[in-house]
Amino acid sequence: LLDFSRIQRGAEEMVYDTMDPVECARTSIQIVKPVADTRNDRLELESPGMEDGSYARVLVEGDKGKLGQVFNNLLSNAVKFNESGGQVTITLTLTEVEVEVAVSDTGIGIPVEAHDKIFTRFYQYDASSTRKYGGTGIGLSISQDIMRLHGSRITVSSEPGRGSTFRFSLPLSGMSRERKKDSEHLPLPIETRELI
Repeated sequence: LLDFSRIQRGAEEMVYDTMDPVECARTSIQIVKPVADTRNDRLELESPGMEDGSYARVLVEGDKGKLGQVFNNLLSNAVKFNESGGQVTITLTLTEVEVEVAVSDTGIGIPVEAHDKIFTRFYQYDASSTRKYGGTGIGLSISQDIMRLHGSRITVSSEPGRGSTFRFSLPLSGMSRERKKDSEHLPLPIETRELI
């Protein structure tokens, strides 16, 4: 709640540095793995070069701590709303100017009419899901705000019973300034009121 309040008031301090999102993803996987193991869920990471065993280092400019929070939130949700024995995959795809990140699961899915609403604070599309799965309903809202501050936004593709995929992209190191200029024109999150 404190994180959410600071972001909404514009008081959150961002510390941008050159970082490797693959390492960030690996750290989040280790954090979420104990919970995934209790549910027999598999966590996988796919990134450039991993197919042939040669790891291609990917460098972007961002706040490592905040991006770690985004990975943690997306992975935690993917495990929480997955079926027992399911799979969660983080895929990083490299283009000439950015790295595209996708977090996919084989879980319960989200109806189309709820795709935009899930990024609104305290929203969960089904009251029964709130009782069954728990949570505060602010993780995705915080994650969306963090990505907006990085000049990006999270999108979702999903349907009930067919899992979900959350995507965002980050400019490669050296291209962040151009991206940050463009971020001023990105739509604001659905709800940007301060906590009362």
